Amino acid sequence: MSTIRKFINLNIKLSMSFESLFNFENSDKKLIEKFLKSFQKDFSIADVGGGKKPAKKLIGINTDGYGVYDGYDISLDELKEARNEYTNIYEIDLTDRSFKAEKRYDRVICMNTLEHVSDTDISIKNLTTMLNDNGILYLKLPCSHAIFSKLNLLLPNDFKKRLLLRVYPSKIGDGFPAFYDKSTPEEITSICKKNHLDILEVNLIKWSSYFTFFFPIYFIWRIAALIQNKFLSDYCESFEIIAIKKKANDKEL
Repeated sequence: MSTIRKFINLNIKLSMSFESLFNFENSDKKLIEKFLKSFQKDFSIADVGGGKKPAKKLIGINTDGYGVYDGYDISLDELKEARNEYTNIYEIDLTDRSFKAEKRYDRVICMNTLEHVSDTDISIKNLTTMLNDNGILYLKLPCSHAIFSKLNLLLPNDFKKRLLLRVYPSKIGDGFPAFYDKSTPEEITSICKKNHLDILEVNLIKWSSYFTFFFPIYFIWRIAALIQNKFLSDYCESFEIIAIKKKANDKEL
């Protein structure tokens, strides 16, 4: 192990020890684990934006024997890298205003994707059209209130990718351009409601690993985040949402 790697690991350990002093939600997989484990054998499932890293693989859920687990991504090449994980694969641009869903699903997953689209309203509308009535949508994305999100908008993308890979080797393949068009819990829940989605659960994650590689920076970030938490009603670093699509006749009530 290199000296730099040992230094980073030591700082991560110090940061995690300091974080234990706070009682914040730090699991960014709390709802997705529940969501995936609730799947039934006859469910049809669409994983949108998972690419070569489908949600079921990240969480460690085996969907062998399930009806359908289709993959959708803007890059067909990304999907082909995990072809065996999907029943079918489809290329999709979530911001396409002319999009019409050819298939509908009981469950739709969109994990760490909406921050990369330039029009969140259209994207959620298109995700909704992919759901059957009473179908359930899972969303997870970073919050634009987070300091790392603001830095992400400022730093050149190539530089970010190199830094991310150097500090967190497990994130190889990550680092796509991000827009954070609408990326706060209040904004996303509002868009969901406009698309006749009832919010079932929301999980606000108020911890992030991004600055743990150097404890002094992490300490400054944590103090700043405590101030954000006090003054911003929907402050978080990232968040999960589970919502259900209303039946057609319920929308009129």
